[in-house]
Amino acid sequence: GTAVNQTCAACAIGKYKATSGNDGTCVDGATGQCTTTDGVSCIGAIATGATGSIPCPAGEYSTATASGACFLAESGTCSSKNEISCAGSDVIGSNFKISCPAGKYSTAAANGACTEALAGYCSSIDGTNCAQGTNTGAKSQLICPQGKYAKSTSNTDCTAAVAGKCSSNDGGITCITGTNTGATSVKICPKGRYSTASVNTDCTQCVEGKYSGTLGASLASTCLSAGPGKCSSNDGF
Repeated sequence: GTAVNQTCAACAIGKYKATSGNDGTCVDGATGQCTTTDGVSCIGAIATGATGSIPCPAGEYSTATASGACFLAESGTCSSKNEISCAGSDVIGSNFKISCPAGKYSTAAANGACTEALAGYCSSIDGTNCAQGTNTGAKSQLICPQGKYAKSTSNTDCTAAVAGKCSSNDGGITCITGTNTGATSVKICPKGRYSTASVNTDCTQCVEGKYSGTLGASLASTCLSAGPGKCSSNDGF
């Protein structure tokens, strides 16, 4: 009989065939995977002729079937297998990406996880301001400015040490003082001291000859003259 020449066609984009032969059985790569020719790396978004399919690397994802490429979970996001939580820093085969939850952040591309903002810091979307509220998708963390504090991890904002208080870094035992930042707690001004500003790093001592028996005083007028025959002391009386 007459020989018939058969030409093997390359599998289309996102499809692969693991065996030789012209039987037309190219199959779709699954979600969370990409097609490949070497079993190690993705073949590419528009490449054809794949011979297999591999899971997306950690920090990458593929949402559709028949994909020749996986996509990076960029800063402010993480790869996910359930569209609810991050997959994890070393987990492969993700088929979604999600925004970092409130109080967490990711700084670079290819993130499988988001990092908690530390105590004394807040998560930030723009690198300048705290994310605030329930806002997600933070790309960095910022140190709390002077006079503000964040007690726990995963903060979206820093809280002001208001009048009558000062920011603290030792659990509220002493004021942080000066221009120091990154406070993790707040202290109530002790007797004999006061603070008047909306954000405070220290409490001001009553001037010589005056006293205050008030905790958390927010006005200088709280300090009273000791009066004739009396003296002021360091404990407020």
